[in-house]
Amino acid sequence: MKISFSQVLTEVTGGTRPICTVKEIASVARVHEQTVYSWKNDDTEPRYSKLMDIAHFLNKRGYHRLSLQFFDNPGGEANGCVKDETIEIVRQLAIVSDATDGQAIINAAGEIKRQARNLMAEGRQL
Repeated sequence: MKISFSQVLTEVTGGTRPICTVKEIASVARVHEQTVYSWKNDDTEPRYSKLMDIAHFLNKRGYHRLSLQFFDNPGGEANGCVKDETIEIVRQLAIVSDATDGQAIINAAGEIKRQARNLMAEGRQL
């Protein structure tokens, strides 16, 4: 389920355990804090390049929901559509980037390999 960018900002900067601050988002996006508040209030939205910078920053903090917003189909089996495999590969890469032990990397690499085989099968069907 897709959510608006303002909802993402509310999730990551609010609550009892925020992932980051408005000031950090502003720094990552190279904008004033007031601009971030405009985004948060749904008055405006960031340019695509700033959105990608923010998504990358949030991925490093373990929040992947914004990155997954860029994909149209969030799941499914092999169905002639490569988006489900692509999403899983992106998710596994995020796990690797946050990994603190070798086993997590090995597990993620195995899943990436499995998804790559699925992509190849999808490609042969096209």
